[in-house]
Amino acid sequence: MQFGITVSNAGAFGDPRAGIELAVAAEKAGWDGFFTWDALPARPEPPPAYDPWVILSSIAALTERIRIGTCITVVPRYRVHLLARTLATLDVLSEGRLIFGVGIGDGPSSFDAFGEQSDARVRAEKLDEALEIMTRLWTGEEVTHRGQHFVVEKFALTASPKQQPRIPIWVGGDSPGAMRRAASWDGWIGPSANPLAGTPEDAVVVRSRLSAAGAPPANFDLAWAGTTSGSDDDRVVPYQRAGANWWIEVLFGSRDDVMRRVTAGPPRTGL
Repeated sequence: MQFGITVSNAGAFGDPRAGIELAVAAEKAGWDGFFTWDALPARPEPPPAYDPWVILSSIAALTERIRIGTCITVVPRYRVHLLARTLATLDVLSEGRLIFGVGIGDGPSSFDAFGEQSDARVRAEKLDEALEIMTRLWTGEEVTHRGQHFVVEKFALTASPKQQPRIPIWVGGDSPGAMRRAASWDGWIGPSANPLAGTPEDAVVVRSRLSAAGAPPANFDLAWAGTTSGSDDDRVVPYQRAGANWWIEVLFGSRDDVMRRVTAGPPRTGL
């Protein structure tokens, strides 16, 4: 079992300096991963909300061991070739520590505000198509693609990630489509409906659904999000038995409260 933390890129840890400070402290305290969100809130939501890639780049430069990533990147709102380059750059900067968490996004507001397609079915189609294009671009080979939502005409991306054959891709979402998508890649992260309410029994069901969708029994990450009270909390054990190999600690509250929880270390009791 590996242990990560996740905080929003909006609010208390939207301040890039706060997120960086927390990630450095997490590495020192023995955590294995730091994940930020890809939120794009509009006022009157609590500011600030800054760019996750700039935050993660700074963390990559100031840490040595901890894995970094997003949970999740709302891929349909990005230009696919530019996102592929950003991720390749960040993977090289971090010496191959990047995990790419992806999804379609929760609601339509951040798409409607810019006149973009907000229908969930279309966003799912764009996500699938974008992942195909990005993984092909990361090979460095010439790519030609004429799809429903994206066109690439004889283009070879010169920026390649350090990790091969690709940056690990974790998919978020509880829908049948999300499960099928996750089974095609490297992992699943959730639950998405309420990350603080999932039970070990839910994790068993998710593992079964992923297996039925074709997820391999080995070399596949099941990252379960939840919350623990401290390093002596053993509630993670049943999730490991249910098939999870990552625990993602969801952190809310003041900067002081979150920092205290992180510096206490991951809940390794009984593992």
